[in-house]
Amino acid sequence: MVARFRNMPGKSRRLAYLAALLVPAVAVPVALVAQDVLSLPDEQQKDWLTGFVEDRLSTPERQIRLSNIDGILGSDVSVREITISDQQGVWLRVNNASLNWNQAALFTGKLEVRSLRADSIDYIRNAVAAEGVDLPPPEAGTLEIPEFPVAIQLGELVVPRVSFGQGVFGLGSEVSLAGSLTLEGGNLDTALDITRLDGPGGTLGLDVAYRRDDNSIDLSFDLNEPENGVIANLLNIEGRPAMQLTLQGAGPVADLTAELSLLADGQPALAGTAKISQQAGGFAIDADLGGPLSRLVAEPYRPFFGADTRLGVDALLRGEGGLDLNAVTLSGGQLALSASGATTTDNFLSRLDLRATIADPNGGLVTLPVAGNGTRLRGARFAIDFGEDAGGAWRADLGIEGFETEGFAARTLDLGVAGVASNLADPATRMVTFNGDGTLSGIAAEPGIKAALGDSVGLGLAGLWSAGEPIRLAQLRVVGEALTAGLSGTIDGTAFKGRIGLQTGNIAPFSGLVERPLTGALLLDAEGEVQFVGGGFDLTFD
Repeated sequence: MVARFRNMPGKSRRLAYLAALLVPAVAVPVALVAQDVLSLPDEQQKDWLTGFVEDRLSTPERQIRLSNIDGILGSDVSVREITISDQQGVWLRVNNASLNWNQAALFTGKLEVRSLRADSIDYIRNAVAAEGVDLPPPEAGTLEIPEFPVAIQLGELVVPRVSFGQGVFGLGSEVSLAGSLTLEGGNLDTALDITRLDGPGGTLGLDVAYRRDDNSIDLSFDLNEPENGVIANLLNIEGRPAMQLTLQGAGPVADLTAELSLLADGQPALAGTAKISQQAGGFAIDADLGGPLSRLVAEPYRPFFGADTRLGVDALLRGEGGLDLNAVTLSGGQLALSASGATTTDNFLSRLDLRATIADPNGGLVTLPVAGNGTRLRGARFAIDFGEDAGGAWRADLGIEGFETEGFAARTLDLGVAGVASNLADPATRMVTFNGDGTLSGIAAEPGIKAALGDSVGLGLAGLWSAGEPIRLAQLRVVGEALTAGLSGTIDGTAFKGRIGLQTGNIAPFSGLVERPLTGALLLDAEGEVQFVGGGFDLTFD
């Protein structure tokens, strides 16, 4: 079932996984060996069942623990606590789970569960993959529902409270969960009803029916939230309107069309179709979505998206792994983008051809959709050619005209970066080099900054990345009229480690920044670590 739930939205996928986990964790091991265990004394039955479940379901990156099992193999079984842990500790806890089931149905090859309940589930945080565990890449194989040794029929699933930690999907919340599940002969029927208990409330309904014989699926997803709901907050939607998201699809998996609709305060914001068809090489995806997305953003940003924003995708999810992106187009009022590309079987970028422009059709300034609504430009263009050249050469170019923000403006920015990408198909030896230079000209700023940078600034960049290694930054230089700054070192995730240098022959131009007269020169070197996120640093200054 995990494979089936992989493409659901975040919260529903997690809840569906919980429901799927509870059934085999509590009941399937019982069904497999019921007759043998019945001959053991009660305490030995309890110890055996606990050890069996923990050993069979635990992995190097997931440890399952059960405590205080009562009822053993009777019609009513209870487990005081089920925990799932990783190398950092417990990330999920099920409290007071109880199972009412029909033992006699085992003799007909069915695990018939009348009800499966839990007082509460605490989803504390997302699990962390164990070090050294290689997860297989997602592949576009035929959809299959895993078969258990017995058919599973879960008549009622009830969890009055499921709590999510703040870090699970960015917003702490509590919901209730109810539903049913049937797994038999490779077929799946499941229904989930989720209600938010905290905040303004909201509901989510999910119904999935899969038939193995004709490889068909019937999917219905319906999320309704009042004002100030989870979606509106997570996406920072202007005014936090009531939201309704629906996804409907029915037919053969090999030729399926799904309809999507997103409403804000009852008004359309996004709608369209996604067609999935099975081909010899994998699953072909053809999506066409669009609508007045601008109604979801603040007034200053609406011209950027225009009255109608359109997204088109033509892609192939390869059966052997990886993706062929035949065409992607994105258009709005002031934005136009087109791209094609591909990844390797382990999903590393192997080819990208991208062209994007930003411009006001009427020739005015464009307000970019970034915080503060005070960043504007006259126009911008970006292009990248990666993996197209037989020799591995690649290039990216960025050009901006008429840039301005609070306290700073520039007439033009021109930046070009090129390099060589080699052995991209080999995860162990792939490497990418980069070398770039650019100019920021026509600078207008407050007197202190203007005196330090002058009318223009030169930019220089060089380095490389090799498989399994951090980015090695040989040089990043910014050269202004009275200031030269440089970096060299490594970038690993969000941390820079290396040397930082500042040099000027005359610090008098910086007097305006500190509001006092300055004289002399400056040569400053620092070595250590700087965190890009959070701003932490550990530097030794010279």
